[in-house]
Amino acid sequence: MKKFLAILMAALMVLSCTAGLAETTVAPAREVYAYLTLDRDFIQSYVAGSMGEGSDAIASLVLDLIEKSAVDVVATNGFVTGAVVAGDDDVPLCNFSVVTLEDSVAVTSSLFPNYALRVKAEEVEQLIQQYSNVSLGGQQISPEELEQLLTGLAGSVEGYAADLSAYLETLGEKVEVSEDGTHMSLALTTNEAADVVEIIANRLANDEPVKDLLNKMLADQEMTAEQFIEQMKAAVAQLRAGEAQQLASIDVYNQEDGSVYVEVDLAGKALLTFSTGVTDNGEIEVNIYIVTCKEGTEDWQSVYDAVIAGEDTENTVLYISVDYGVDENGAEQSFVFVEANTQGQDVIFSALVSRENAGTIDEEIYVNAGIDLGITDDDVAGIVAYSFYTDEYEVPSLDGLTMIDVLSADDETMNALMNDVYTNGLMSVLGNLQTALPEQAAAIMQLLGGGALIDNGQGGEPDGDEGWTCENGHAGNTGNFCTTCGSPRPEEPAKAAYCTNCGAELGENPGNFCPNCGAKLN
Repeated sequence: MKKFLAILMAALMVLSCTAGLAETTVAPAREVYAYLTLDRDFIQSYVAGSMGEGSDAIASLVLDLIEKSAVDVVATNGFVTGAVVAGDDDVPLCNFSVVTLEDSVAVTSSLFPNYALRVKAEEVEQLIQQYSNVSLGGQQISPEELEQLLTGLAGSVEGYAADLSAYLETLGEKVEVSEDGTHMSLALTTNEAADVVEIIANRLANDEPVKDLLNKMLADQEMTAEQFIEQMKAAVAQLRAGEAQQLASIDVYNQEDGSVYVEVDLAGKALLTFSTGVTDNGEIEVNIYIVTCKEGTEDWQSVYDAVIAGEDTENTVLYISVDYGVDENGAEQSFVFVEANTQGQDVIFSALVSRENAGTIDEEIYVNAGIDLGITDDDVAGIVAYSFYTDEYEVPSLDGLTMIDVLSADDETMNALMNDVYTNGLMSVLGNLQTALPEQAAAIMQLLGGGALIDNGQGGEPDGDEGWTCENGHAGNTGNFCTTCGSPRPEEPAKAAYCTNCGAELGENPGNFCPNCGAKLN
């Protein structure tokens, strides 16, 4: 638990800004309100099929909680604060905040109301170092060594890029252009592949930083960078010795309406098409198709049709569409559609992003995204989010909270934290849930206390005719927690080990009356 919290806190610290916590509010802040949408019928039928009978009630409860809840977050300079809310009135179930201090980040929440969890910057650095060691050629590389290698590699990239760029310019001489200039084509063969490998090998022969990296990577294969370069040169000679084989063809078509269509065929194994243009109403469209064929083909249309129809489960069709435009009210709108057909499965991701009053204090962003598995008419799951500027928020306070350094806290401290969660945090959530969603709260109480949803060994039956009464006076409870305020069921007094009337020793389960004299037992 401690390591999980530490890693989570480290991630929050890296993502947070570095400014200190201000004494007063800083406006404007960006607020995001988001909630999930679900296909209940599909999910419940899937759960029932996977988990069997008796799971419907629990699945329905979980779906209710998800569908009737949302997350409301405000982010500004120095901190992030928010809450999980539920019900028609957005009642806060629990709140949280992430506060960036001078040399640390602290997290507070109503789940642990008496504590703040802190990670210091130096502890984050140590954590990163602990998990950042990598292995090259079977040897551990320290972060410092890795940084030196990457620095050297970065300095070498420009040289390779310049050599390859110069070569690409020479390929322009091999491009065939139609008489009307609307169609350009280029065939790439094993000869061009040999040229590229040779360019890289020649540059690599004089590139000490990259050779040093290769030596480390190839150590477990008992090979050196020099031997690797020699293998590259041998591959070049072999490619040039044989008859040239076509590896790829590239065709570019300039359409009359101003759109552009590009088709790349990788030796009949994969086809990529790219088209872009502007519609009559001014929207920019980009469409990309990627089709694969393991056995190779010249008839891509047949492969495409078979995959889409579900007749071909070996190959893949991926379609990506992006549309961008401005509506009549001046709002920018982008729509992304991604569909993947593979192994007989059809998965669709779609997202609509609308942006009004861009660049102003009144800017609002709306996002609606979802995933469709091709099984139902609707998205199986989706997310809806609104984002806007606000000056209505509270600056989180650390006053009165016990600070816990989660990376160095001892077991006693962590146990105290978890006790705060169980005795205060969860009870607070259940109490708030009772206000926001009383039916769902009652169901959870039954689940925890052994009511209708589960069997706790007592059969979920009331104690007598009226059940038990909690410390706050709420009667009629049957589980282990009060369904009104969440108070735990009081412990029943232990029965006497000896009969107070005759002194007879009692067994483990003596009942309500002494077996010796018949007196009622306490």
